Amino acid sequence: MFGWVSAISHLWLGIGVLTVLFSILYTFYVTRRNYKPIEGIMEQINKYQSRSPLKGKSGDEFSFIGRVLENLMDQTSRYEKRYREDLIVRRKQFFLDWLGGQTPMEAKEWALHMGRYSLPSRFTQLAVGVAEIDAFASFQRSYTATDQHLLKFALTNVVHELSDPSWLTIWAEWISDKRLAILLMLHREEEASAEAVNDLLDRFRTWVAVNLKFSLTLGVGRSTERLSGVNASFGEAAAALEYKMSLGSNQVIRYEEIAAAKPGDTHKYFQLMDAMIQEFRMADASWQLQVDQYAEFLGQDVLKEAEINHLLQYFLRLLERTIEGLSPEIGQYWREVIHPQLTQALDTSETSEELLPVFVSSLKQLHGKYISLRDAKSHHQLVNEIRQYIEDNYANPDLSLNLIADQFHVNAKYSSHLFKEAYGMKFVDFLMNLRMEHAKKLLLQTDLPLQDISEKVGYTHSISFGRTFKKVVGVTPGDYRKYTPNE
Repeated sequence: MFGWVSAISHLWLGIGVLTVLFSILYTFYVTRRNYKPIEGIMEQINKYQSRSPLKGKSGDEFSFIGRVLENLMDQTSRYEKRYREDLIVRRKQFFLDWLGGQTPMEAKEWALHMGRYSLPSRFTQLAVGVAEIDAFASFQRSYTATDQHLLKFALTNVVHELSDPSWLTIWAEWISDKRLAILLMLHREEEASAEAVNDLLDRFRTWVAVNLKFSLTLGVGRSTERLSGVNASFGEAAAALEYKMSLGSNQVIRYEEIAAAKPGDTHKYFQLMDAMIQEFRMADASWQLQVDQYAEFLGQDVLKEAEINHLLQYFLRLLERTIEGLSPEIGQYWREVIHPQLTQALDTSETSEELLPVFVSSLKQLHGKYISLRDAKSHHQLVNEIRQYIEDNYANPDLSLNLIADQFHVNAKYSSHLFKEAYGMKFVDFLMNLRMEHAKKLLLQTDLPLQDISEKVGYTHSISFGRTFKKVVGVTPGDYRKYTPNE
């Protein structure tokens, strides 16, 4: 019995030993089989790793794989952030190229781009507005660079918040430091949509003026039903802003209204400026009234900013050349006081309401200084009497320095010197310009033949008159009468 029981015990012991050995072998087999994917992962990591693989803190592969996964997720996050930033840049560049007409496209390409930028591609009408920050130099002085970026970002969000996505999609991008381009994509075929767009832009302008410490002026182009028409609408919006100087700031300027209005005529200003320069040289008392009239014309006419600046710059150049021939005192006063005032006003003013008062005040100040300097000099009364005599007798063909010397009992050379000192020009030039001014009036206001006109302004022969007129005015009397409108 004991032997039999002992044999059975050995049998079970053997079975247990075999079971343990089998379990160990099976565990080793299973571990090796399941570790092969990990080995493959490690091989892939080692293959693309730029440096020697590092173990985890415990030195095992699982810790290393965990660190690699963390690094991979971090790289993925940075890549997504960079992709979003690049997408913003590409979106803005596409917007600028498209508005500028550099990227014409068909409907399919348009739909592809809109899908990429998460914008709807369907529309019934397109229009472009351009918002410009008023008094931008003051805006830059009032805010730091960071605050400026925040305010611009806020403006972009505000124009989106004010719109209704059910009928309108807004795409706004900053195209310069002070200009925001706004693309308006209308989804409804309703006549009221255009008015609703104007109301939206006006509410946007009002919101900025009420809630912020600066204002905006908006130019709006005409709407279009074609993608190819957006470039023209953008150009019209920018062109509307060119009339900001005449129409004023903090408003919505519609190109349709500008196009329908009669454009201002700059031709009359050149004639007026030439006459004003002559009157200034003569220290005429009516000169200041002419300055007021000149400024009033500029304030009433609807002109582009470039046109107004050109007219004023032209007038200043004429005035500066005239002052160069006058006394050194008035030239110094012009260089040190008046010219800096006018230059600063031209550089900083954005509207005629800001510019013209400074312009008028400075010119009147200059004229007053000129008169005071002349009144302080001797022989002023004599020079005025000589001038008055010339103006009353300019039609006399025998008018000369010798005649004036006999009339006023002074030496001819001395009277010429007094006249040149007082008015900055020779007697002959003054008389010639005076006669030509009267001749121009007769040519435009009467139908008299050239021979009669020449006699009325002191020329015996029309040939001499025609030669002198062309020298002074630049064209013959006949051409002047034919091509010059009678204002």
